[in-house]
Amino acid sequence: MKRIMALLLSLLCLATTLSAQVQDTTALSAQDLPTLERTFDTFSPDLQDTLGIIMSEPEDQAAFLENVQKALQSEPNNGVAWAYVATIYRMQGKPEQALEAATKAITLLQAKPARRAMVYSLRSDIYRDLEDGVKALMDLHSAIKDAPDTPQLYLKRGNLYASMGQYDLAEVDLRKIASLDTENSTGYVGLAVIAIQQKRYEDAIQNLNEAIKIAPTEGFLYFLRTISNIKLEHYDEAMDDIIYTIANSLADEDTYALLNVIATQAMPTLEAKLKAVESVSKTGEYLFLIGLAHQHIGDYRGALEYYQQVTERQELSGTVASFIATAYQGIGDYSSALKYIDEAISLDPTDHTYIYSKAQMLFEDGNFRRALAESNKYVSLVPDDLDGYYQRAQIKSKLQDLQGAIDDYSKAIELSDTFLWAYLKRADRYTALGRKDAATADYRKVIEILQEQDATDITMAYAYQSLGEQEQAIAAIAKCIEEDPDDADLYYSISGVYGRMGNTEQALDNLRIAFEKGYNSFSFIEQDDDLTALRDTPQYKALVQQYKEKLGYKMRDE
Repeated sequence: MKRIMALLLSLLCLATTLSAQVQDTTALSAQDLPTLERTFDTFSPDLQDTLGIIMSEPEDQAAFLENVQKALQSEPNNGVAWAYVATIYRMQGKPEQALEAATKAITLLQAKPARRAMVYSLRSDIYRDLEDGVKALMDLHSAIKDAPDTPQLYLKRGNLYASMGQYDLAEVDLRKIASLDTENSTGYVGLAVIAIQQKRYEDAIQNLNEAIKIAPTEGFLYFLRTISNIKLEHYDEAMDDIIYTIANSLADEDTYALLNVIATQAMPTLEAKLKAVESVSKTGEYLFLIGLAHQHIGDYRGALEYYQQVTERQELSGTVASFIATAYQGIGDYSSALKYIDEAISLDPTDHTYIYSKAQMLFEDGNFRRALAESNKYVSLVPDDLDGYYQRAQIKSKLQDLQGAIDDYSKAIELSDTFLWAYLKRADRYTALGRKDAATADYRKVIEILQEQDATDITMAYAYQSLGEQEQAIAAIAKCIEEDPDDADLYYSISGVYGRMGNTEQALDNLRIAFEKGYNSFSFIEQDDDLTALRDTPQYKALVQQYKEKLGYKMRDE
């Protein structure tokens, strides 16, 4: 949902982007002030977005700023020049200097309301950078007063209202856009986004229908309508929209996530529709999507059959090879998985996530030394990815390098100080080293973060259990189940909590429920220290064997 709300602001840039594309992108740093003034008047109210397209490089920005500052020496009262200065300062991350220059520009542009409106809009952005929403809002009021027929200003103010939770006022501004420009779909899209956030999905669909009338080829509108139809359990309509979205080159993780939701609820119909589209396109693209859907619902062998058909219609790509690898990983065939992930790395060495995947496959297969080598490689290539450090910490733990694991968990926490699992795992390593106070602090930190966020998460149960507060742990488990009673991953985690308690009966019961609800990550089960107490029991062995056979999981001796 955060991504959806962020898109409300991104809509603001659309008209600016289109406007900037037709601008002469020759160096503005070579233009004199009269020319810069004329250029200024052709820009939208979002000056920074436009300049950012024309001069994205810091050195270009610096050269342009130097040119304008030289011009100001002869014309110190040129409001447009000061507006440019303010914009560049903001682009350079200097909000205080930007604010000073923007205020000067507004003072000097008293007789030019259209230009002044642009600078009010700019200063509003600066105030938002400084986290002063009230002053940002007041500047947008002033901008609209100066330029009342400018749709982008209403969109900016509507977005600001929405970020403040003032949705009624936001909707007024978004409707104003539709009345000012009947060919502009952004007002309807903004209304739909707010309706989705407020769970008014019928209203969202109604507004998206209006937007689609204006922009019938805009794939993102169908993406939003898919979300609404899924929430209303209108899966037939949702799958039509998601197929159109993907056909219009909007295939990404979020799109695939929606496709997977539909697959879980209506796989036969989805498969039939994708086959129908594939019969026309004959590209293999829709066969790949069918494979992806099968993989999501745990049918890895079915997924592999479709991926094989894809390779018969198109050359093997890094993406397809990586999905073939993860499908083999899902059935425990690590030899084949590693073969295809190596193929993916060879086909696209720039996608470092394949190295991460290879490390994970080696880890799950028990080849910890090779896993560590790949994880080291990934961390060196992507040093700001917390998942890389977390993965390496898990591997180091298996190699009994507990201090090394602690160091990596700490780095992950440094990158995200609300990474709950990193706190838990670090605390476990502190406990293993006898550092009780450090462990207790981490367990308490997990509880503190969740209480501050007023959030429910199974990590709270882990933390309470580790502190010896079993009643609170069981209460946290009950709350998690109440909020999400059908989450297979949740029941697997609950099994882990009871495993840590030594309550093998409850651990087995919840592991069984996890399997029944679709959990099938056997590699995690076999590596999970929290289930150590179960592994020697005949009930555990029989249960895991039963579901491995059901999945068609490759046994170790095959």
